[in-house]
Amino acid sequence: MEVTPFEVSVNWEGEEPIIHIRGEIDFATAPALNKSLSEVIDRGARHLTLDFQQVSFLDSEGLKVILQTYRHLRAREGSMTVKGCSQFVARTFEILGFDKYIDMDHDSCKNS
Repeated sequence: MEVTPFEVSVNWEGEEPIIHIRGEIDFATAPALNKSLSEVIDRGARHLTLDFQQVSFLDSEGLKVILQTYRHLRAREGSMTVKGCSQFVARTFEILGFDKYIDMDHDSCKNS
């Protein structure tokens, strides 16, 4: 089984960035994700959309980065949306209560 290489790309739509994440978000890749998200916020973004359509795995280190980023945005009166997530990611967010704070675009989440 081939592992998808981790990659983060940012597309700006006006002042709102969409962060496309590809591969596994885990202990090894979470620092790179954190760096990318911090750079976007440092550029002045107050609302982030995280596109999880190509995320194949998410562990506690990835969740920690997402929560820290959310808190950083909230301190700036910002927000975060997650779209394109798998059913596993959506359920994980729900169990942990992330869905109460982070906007989940459930229409774009997969049913499998």
